[in-house]
Amino acid sequence: MRVMVIGSTGLLGQYLCKHFSTKHELMELHRTVLKDDDKLKALINNFNPEVVLYSAALADPDLCEIMKEKADLYNWMGVKKVYECLREETKLIFFSTNYVFGKAGEYDENAHPNPINYYGITKYCGELEAMKNEETLIIRLSKLYGLFSIGVNPRFLFDIFLSRDVGVDNVLIRYPLFTEDIPKITDMLLDREGIIHVCNDKGVTKYQWALIAKEIMDTNSKIYPTYEESKAKRPNNVKLVSSESDIRATSLEKGMEAIYGQLS
Repeated sequence: MRVMVIGSTGLLGQYLCKHFSTKHELMELHRTVLKDDDKLKALINNFNPEVVLYSAALADPDLCEIMKEKADLYNWMGVKKVYECLREETKLIFFSTNYVFGKAGEYDENAHPNPINYYGITKYCGELEAMKNEETLIIRLSKLYGLFSIGVNPRFLFDIFLSRDVGVDNVLIRYPLFTEDIPKITDMLLDREGIIHVCNDKGVTKYQWALIAKEIMDTNSKIYPTYEESKAKRPNNVKLVSSESDIRATSLEKGMEAIYGQLS
């Protein structure tokens, strides 16, 4: 099968490429190709993908508030551009976020989005563009973590591994997902359509998360909580609820043990 990954150098994109390259013909596209309509169209037409995995994004909510044109391009306009180049039978899978919801609570796939920051708004717009084809699959994800080309994402985990002192937020509750899980789950869902949620059951603040990482990595880092406001409003304690009983996400502790083992 011919699989195209758009956003191949991001955290999720790197994991998708590694997984799908083992058994499929793969084309990797950097997100900057979305700036060149003619080049994008030519690449899609020449490769003629059967599946397109759209993981390109500007995923930092603070950056989205100050770089709105870039957020528009990667989070929704790029989806529109790709969709317009695809054959009707090509499968498009768009990776979205729990930030399409704005208030604390549990949200299943039928819940109506209500984003409160520009990142969430643009990702919801991306969903609307992708869903113009009824065969599209949207996979909403919570906070991702994993090995990255420059260390570990999020960065504070790598700082802990290096025994650096770390100050991290102790207000917002997140549900971290081990990025290594996502390509396998995506593979399971290739024939599906609509919206599917993927989330971990355990909610933690970054401070609580950092303490778990410090214990597993057994480092000398000093971890202290912060309570600073960010440029972008962030939803607190938004938990995605999945209708898919077969989806099993790695626990935070097991994921951190895997990260530590890969770094050591």
